Amino acid sequence: MTPRDALLAEGLREDQITYENDIRYEDETGFFSYRMEHGFPYITHFLIWPDKRKGLNFLNLYHKFREMIIKDGHLAFIAEVIPGKEAFEKFVQGLLGCKEPYAKVGDNKYYFIRLLRGKNASL
Repeated sequence: MTPRDALLAEGLREDQITYENDIRYEDETGFFSYRMEHGFPYITHFLIWPDKRKGLNFLNLYHKFREMIIKDGHLAFIAEVIPGKEAFEKFVQGLLGCKEPYAKVGDNKYYFIRLLRGKNASL
C-alpha cells in the first residue's frame, strides 16, 4: 500500500493529500510528511501502518520527525488536527503536552509545539 492509498483508506479526500509535494519520511512502521509554514515545520501527514499500530511505533516515528527538524535547526513545529483524527489529537495533547490549540479554523485545530530540553512544551 502506498502512503496515498493509506491516507485515502483513513478517510482523507484527494484534495487533502499533499504527501508527494512535502518533505517526507517512510519506514516499516509508517510515514510522515511536512512542509514549511510561517518559518516552521508543519506536519501534513503522520500515519502508522494499520498492522503496526501497537507498542511504541507512534512514538518512535515521532522521534524520527523530531530528529529531522532539529537537524535542520528547528526547535518548534505546527501540528494541525482535522476532524476524525482523535488519536493524533490525544498524542499531541497527552504525550507532547499541548493542552489547547493556538488557533481553530472551522473544525480544524492548530497546535504550536516547541522542543525544550529534550521534551516538548506548547506555547
